[in-house]
Amino acid sequence: MKKSRNIYIKVLSLFVGVMMMFSIIEINTISVKGKNSSYSIVFNANGGKGKMTKQTIAYNTFAYIKKCSFTKKGYTFLGWSKTKKGKISYKNRQKIRNICKAGSRLNLYAQWKKDSNRRAILLGETSTIEVPINDVKSMNGVMKNSIYHGLKMSSVVYYPNHKKKDIVAKIKSVFKYNKPNDVSYIYMTCHGDGYGNVYIGSDDTYFSVSGLRKLLDKYVNGKVVLIIDSCYSGRMIKDTMLNTTDNSDFADKFVNDFINYENTEIKGFTTNKYVVLCSSKANETSRGGDDVSLATRYWSMGAGWHPVQKKTCKLFADTDGNGRVTLKELYKYSYNNVKKQGQHVVVYPKNSSFVLFGRFN
Repeated sequence: MKKSRNIYIKVLSLFVGVMMMFSIIEINTISVKGKNSSYSIVFNANGGKGKMTKQTIAYNTFAYIKKCSFTKKGYTFLGWSKTKKGKISYKNRQKIRNICKAGSRLNLYAQWKKDSNRRAILLGETSTIEVPINDVKSMNGVMKNSIYHGLKMSSVVYYPNHKKKDIVAKIKSVFKYNKPNDVSYIYMTCHGDGYGNVYIGSDDTYFSVSGLRKLLDKYVNGKVVLIIDSCYSGRMIKDTMLNTTDNSDFADKFVNDFINYENTEIKGFTTNKYVVLCSSKANETSRGGDDVSLATRYWSMGAGWHPVQKKTCKLFADTDGNGRVTLKELYKYSYNNVKKQGQHVVVYPKNSSFVLFGRFN
């Protein structure tokens, strides 16, 4: 009987011990589920403007950092750092898990990069009805009403119907103070021929593909956006001779290359320095008109300027609604509309997310 009693006491003690163990586990579990079961993130604009509320995240769970709603005029948001001037620790909307201890608070500071200066020159040889002055006026409307992180272009120079030597001088002066991260826009509307020459001078002079390329390589620092509305303008991208069976064309090409031998070393604008949008393929004419040329019409509307109503309009090419018109978006919008009349816009590089125009803060 005494032995049975001892066994009973041992079993009871073991039971009590197990129960106490579970109680401790439960207390700890309650503690984890309580104030120490989550952590918080506090967002600092770090020179920007706007408000962001604290983000609370449950421990041991995945979450996405809040999308940055801060803005800084003339700057682009890069990501979040743990210090004011530190390296980027987290990207916008990055997926995270347990980036600090449970029950603690993490301060994140927005990191900013100063935007590029954007400058533009608008050129045109509009002495004939096929090249309307409204081409230049429409693109002038686009450039002057584009807003990048709250800022307009640094300068927009309206300069149609000038001699070639004056155009060269103006290009040199407009982009004289460019820095490597700046963006320069050059719009041209004029006649073009099957050899890629663009007749932009009012004195019946032209730029060859290689001649224009050498000029811009030498005098325009940074990224260059080249937009050309002319027949055969696609040769700016693919500088190959227009296929023809007329022997006189081959003779003219031979003479032209011989005279301009120094300009034949460089072919096309297919380098990282250039973003190119052309109104037609290398072997194709472009449609002009009394009002506005076909390609320029849809480039303007895609970028937020109505060429007929002569005022700002919605960004028709902005398919994702973010206030930015990328090269890919403007190409797709204009291509789909222009091709209905047998003309084909061409672009370099393809599928580029480079922001050309827009209205965004």
